[in-house]
Amino acid sequence: MSRAREWGEVAGTALVSLALILGAVLAGYTLFRDRAHAEGSVIRRTMFHCVVEFRTASGQTVRFESSSGKGFDCRDAEVGDPVAVRYDPAHPAKATTSTASALWGLLVFGTIAGPLLGAVSWSLTRSTARTAHTT
Repeated sequence: MSRAREWGEVAGTALVSLALILGAVLAGYTLFRDRAHAEGSVIRRTMFHCVVEFRTASGQTVRFESSSGKGFDCRDAEVGDPVAVRYDPAHPAKATTSTASALWGLLVFGTIAGPLLGAVSWSLTRSTARTAHTT
């Protein structure tokens, strides 16, 4: 394999990694920008889901389902527990629980998954190139 092609593969792998990291940052940014804040409470829970109720700034009462893994762990929640909520004022039913762990989870995922997937991709490309070169 030529040196130029090898560096091209390294650059491609770096771009894929960077795209995943930037995607995670952008997803976190859009999750939290232009959202109104409210305090809600857990009104019902199952093992993996919680029903959260909150009141918008205009006084509308909204209920939505939040599931574990989206920044709020319902397994640890009890009925009546307070929950920070973020919502789009134009569509309050599309609310989400609002915790810093949701944003950090996206950032950590992108930061780990980007380079990991890039390394796997680079390794597979190198392995394929070696196999093609020896046959």
